[in-house]
Amino acid sequence: MTGGRAPLAIRLGTLDGRDFEGPLYDVLVIGRADPDSAAAPDIDLGAGGCDAGSVSRRHARLIRDGDEVLIEDLGSLNGTYVQDVGLPPGYRHSLRPGDRVQFGNIIATIAW
Repeated sequence: MTGGRAPLAIRLGTLDGRDFEGPLYDVLVIGRADPDSAAAPDIDLGAGGCDAGSVSRRHARLIRDGDEVLIEDLGSLNGTYVQDVGLPPGYRHSLRPGDRVQFGNIIATIAW
């Protein structure tokens, strides 16, 4: 545990039926792995055969702030959207379970 609290189990379910999961203690990075380096995000949207060419290596991050889960675009090339609204890089937006989040061309529903 980080900070003395149990992690939130984050799940991203894509429209084509793929699930991506990861524990959110304080910060969780979403993106795609870079085969030419050791860098890998906490949730790799390129895993499992997903076409993640439109997803940046460090695309967005989820931040746990008390009881809230926030999302922040990390300056991705193709943007991060919540409920079809684009997020400016660096802006933190509060999420709710069931929100539709888009990373490049990958659309997912978030749950915890």
